Amino acid sequence: PGAPHPFDHPWFQTLVMFVGESLCLLGFAVHRYLESRKRSKEYRGLLNTNADYDQEARPRPPVCHWIFVIPTCCDLVGTSLAGIGLVYVNASVWQMLRGSIIIFAGILSMVFLKRKLKCIHWMGISTVVFGLCCVGLSDVFSQGTKQSSWHTILGRTPIIFWDVQNA
Repeated sequence: PGAPHPFDHPWFQTLVMFVGESLCLLGFAVHRYLESRKRSKEYRGLLNTNADYDQEARPRPPVCHWIFVIPTCCDLVGTSLAGIGLVYVNASVWQMLRGSIIIFAGILSMVFLKRKLKCIHWMGISTVVFGLCCVGLSDVFSQGTKQSSWHTILGRTPIIFWDVQNA
């Protein structure tokens, strides 16, 4: 155990997360293969007996895997931006700013999906705004760390962009 040093390596966290997500695709591929074999046997068995078959017994068409490219790239960029923001802000501020996705999701659902938010939704959004204000004010008035305003802006901006992009 040497002298403590600040955490400033968010790239390893991002790499580990995406390796884990990629391994989930491997499980999905195995499940899909086993399911298609089962359906194919059922389909062939029904055709051989000349019985009526329902639509569920037919083999499914293959999924175009390229439809995952755009959301995956957006997630990669967003997670990298959030990791960059973690370098420049306290962990409590980073976590609270990540929670602000609720605000952006509510606003964007009203604008693009034409949804009317209920009272309970506005109460949730208000609670998140209150929490963000409390954590933000405690960070501003804390005497333990003296960061320049440039670091503060550089840290919070990518996290907010991540929230908007994910919402």
